Amino acid sequence: MASYAPPRLFECLPYDIHFEVVRHLDFVSALKLASTTRFFHQTLDPRVIHSGEEVEKFIRERDKADQSRVEGLFACYHCYRFLPKDRFAKKATFERQSKKGQKITDEGRRYCFDCSAKYRVYEHLRPISNGKLRYYFCHNCGQYKTKSAKCEGPPLDIDWEHDEVPASCGLKPVTQRSGLDTLPAHLLKMIVSHIGYDDALHLAMVTRTLKETVQPVKWVALHTRFRFLRDKWAMDTLDVEIDAMEAFPCYMCCRTRPRSKFTKNQLHMVDKYRQSSWKMRCQGCVQRIYHGHGKNLMKTEYKRRRMCEICKCVRRGRETCGGCMELYVKGAIDRRTMYPDTTLNRHHDYGIFLNRLDGLFDGQDWEEG
Repeated sequence: MASYAPPRLFECLPYDIHFEVVRHLDFVSALKLASTTRFFHQTLDPRVIHSGEEVEKFIRERDKADQSRVEGLFACYHCYRFLPKDRFAKKATFERQSKKGQKITDEGRRYCFDCSAKYRVYEHLRPISNGKLRYYFCHNCGQYKTKSAKCEGPPLDIDWEHDEVPASCGLKPVTQRSGLDTLPAHLLKMIVSHIGYDDALHLAMVTRTLKETVQPVKWVALHTRFRFLRDKWAMDTLDVEIDAMEAFPCYMCCRTRPRSKFTKNQLHMVDKYRQSSWKMRCQGCVQRIYHGHGKNLMKTEYKRRRMCEICKCVRRGRETCGGCMELYVKGAIDRRTMYPDTTLNRHHDYGIFLNRLDGLFDGQDWEEG
């Protein structure tokens, strides 16, 4: 039986009063009010109630902030949404610290693919790349598609010659959103933090929405990612010499990459110092660690990592090892094995040990700069 929650007094007020309240709030406070309940989320849109200058000012400040830069999100100055990099043209996502990136941000000339197709920003059937794929924007149907499914023919408002192909547009297939697609990001993060790394990778491949939302490298626990990558690479390179190996694992971005993606120094260290192979990093991660701008969280995360002597998994310094905690829950090791340097006093003060478990399985990890 569905539970019924009586409406609150403030929600019972007329919409005109809600409108005036939001209009007299600043944009940040209006966003917080719109996110308090489902009713306000459906009825109040601060982007419509507030002036365009105020909204654009907030979006521009947020776009320049470190948080959006770390998350890899870019602002669309038409629909006022923060979207991943692959939802924009490659030229619109210059580094925000470069001159071109600052100019695009200051002038507010960045539009996502959805807005570009809807408002015909690009020329008809002109290929636009996001760095990975090329999309063709059609002025007739207002859609953008890849080369295999692109529309044909000139715009409908222009007379076409007999030797030209007549305008032909195919509708995009409409897919019904599944139950997982409708879940908010914080619930998906909680689910992913309790599953394996391979399952998280498969989940991110199910739909486009999950691919843009789920972040296995950031949400899955550190020891789970390390153990999966280490075991998979060990099975793939069983009885293979180092010189004959074609791929190596990068334990920072948690991917198996070709030999050409690693520096000679990294390959030499793996061959000479096998016990420290858990520090293996690809060339891209090395560049981000030592040549990043601003507050480099990736470098801080790399310095915090340690190898656990008990379960041989990577852990963060001064934090309880996740691999040891799993063994302890299964009964494979006891408490004294987990904490060899400390013992309980006669009053059995378990608080010092319970505090170490705080944040163990939250899946938090470094953010790429």
